[in-house]
Amino acid sequence: MQKRFRTQVSNFLTAGFDKKELSFNGFIDERYKDIKFNAVVKRSDRFTLFNYVTGTTEFYFRGSIGRSNMNFQLINRTMLKKQIHRRVTVVNDQASGYKIEKLKQYLDLISDEAESVVVNWTNRKKLLEL
Repeated sequence: MQKRFRTQVSNFLTAGFDKKELSFNGFIDERYKDIKFNAVVKRSDRFTLFNYVTGTTEFYFRGSIGRSNMNFQLINRTMLKKQIHRRVTVVNDQASGYKIEKLKQYLDLISDEAESVVVNWTNRKKLLEL
């Protein structure tokens, strides 16, 4: 059985980043507990935020994109925006729900509206260069 995408990405990030700087499935400030990210790298007072996007169907994939974008947009409206070094959306381009021709307009919103860098899972080595 294939590992869940979230586990695969988290394991990859764990191997590539200092464990003292990396946390998973959490918020970056007590005041904004409802705004959560799949992974956070904190260096000094700067954050790199990761959200993972996947789905077994086109419907679920669009929902995953929407949740990811919403959290990035919400944190961008807070005073923490200036402490965010980078926002990264890791897209599972190997998922059964990934249909680029049908999802392109939604994927374009990631960089346009959420101010996030998009990294496809097949290009995961780029995650370590950010």
